[in-house]
Amino acid sequence: FDVNRYDSAFYYYNKVVSSSPDSLLVGKSLFNMSIIQSMQGDYFGSGETAVKSLNYFDDTHTLYLAAVYNTIAVNKTNLKAYKEGLIWYKKSIAISFKDKDSLMFQNNLAVVHSKLKEYDTAKQIFKQLLENDTVKTNANLLAKAIDNYSYIQWLENPTYKAVPGMLTALMIRKKGNDLWGQNASFAHLADYYSNNYPDSALLYADKRYQIAKTLNSADDRLEALSKLIKLSPAAATKRYFDIYQQLGDSLLTVRNAAKNQFAIIRYETEKHQANNLKLQKDNAEKTYQLIIVL
Repeated sequence: FDVNRYDSAFYYYNKVVSSSPDSLLVGKSLFNMSIIQSMQGDYFGSGETAVKSLNYFDDTHTLYLAAVYNTIAVNKTNLKAYKEGLIWYKKSIAISFKDKDSLMFQNNLAVVHSKLKEYDTAKQIFKQLLENDTVKTNANLLAKAIDNYSYIQWLENPTYKAVPGMLTALMIRKKGNDLWGQNASFAHLADYYSNNYPDSALLYADKRYQIAKTLNSADDRLEALSKLIKLSPAAATKRYFDIYQQLGDSLLTVRNAAKNQFAIIRYETEKHQANNLKLQKDNAEKTYQLIIVL
């Protein structure tokens, strides 16, 4: 998992699930499998695996339960089931005893409220986050709160001057070499400038595209390309569209292959378990017959 060989990681986590007598270890393995599926775009499969992992945690395992709830919420959000995502984020916040984790979940909750255009609720959460002492001393959380708060205020009111906040967040992220954070900042800045300053929007869309390539994030590259297609001069539009089409086809192929691979790994394990059970049953019957003969 740590060296990004997710197919191998999934395979070995699945072997733990099928063979370990340690229920907590099985739960952790299922949770990690759900993370891998989510990262590969298999949001339905990830949700099923995450829910399955809940059977192996009890009320004392709040750290793991909160993380599982958050993963389910992320999947719901990616599937645009925003109201269901809210439910699971609230569950993760309710039981999260680690302050930093809870604050991250609150940030995610506010973002989903904004997607539902519930801006007042989202802004209230971000105000509370910006007043929190832990957020003030944590660069990652602080940049998220500043950037998202500025962006949401602009979504609600297109005349709102969001650039100062967005650039402050970007500066924090650059200082901390937070590439994923910079990716989010460039996306928000490109959106902000799109209507009135297309040249600036084009600049930030290109910055996002370049950093998405560094991160090897196909989804973010596609979003950046979509923006570049809309904003670029006619000569460049066709080139970006061709890249967009090729990347989209490739991503679909890779994700379908990943889903099939996950299914095959599970099928082979379940088949092996079934064969073992049959063998045990046959041996038991033979032993019984031998006893009768004797």
